[in-house]
Amino acid sequence: MILAPSKIKYIKNVSSPSGSGLVYMGHGIKALFDLEFSKWQYQQVDIGDQIVLEQQGKLTHVVEVQNPKLNYNQNNLQHPYTMKVKTIAIIPNGFKKTDSSIFNANFTCLRGNTNLIPIRKVGKNVENIGKRIVDIFKNNFLAI
Repeated sequence: MILAPSKIKYIKNVSSPSGSGLVYMGHGIKALFDLEFSKWQYQQVDIGDQIVLEQQGKLTHVVEVQNPKLNYNQNNLQHPYTMKVKTIAIIPNGFKKTDSSIFNANFTCLRGNTNLIPIRKVGKNVENIGKRIVDIFKNNFLAI
């Protein structure tokens, strides 16, 4: 469970059901939880892949896939699928992407797309983006 540029494979936009406030903030470091997905998010991931969570224009979490199998939750029709992940790093109030050179690297969830976006589609230099993400979380983290 190490935050490393080579393990960061995806970015995912997340949001609260009400549209306000940051989600998943109550899950501390090493917390295992169910990350919600919509019915259109069937992305192949592997155990150990790390996902950066973006919400409200802020980077908030890096989570690591514990079980890549999507589970169905019939009680949540908007985001009926979940995947088991573990929190690797968290920035308590989030880190605004515009506050960093990462914004200049075209680090975005592709115009609000909530799907799981492979990092290789986010920018031209995947290794550089991974290093920037690690630096941001190391310099602004609650815990790693």
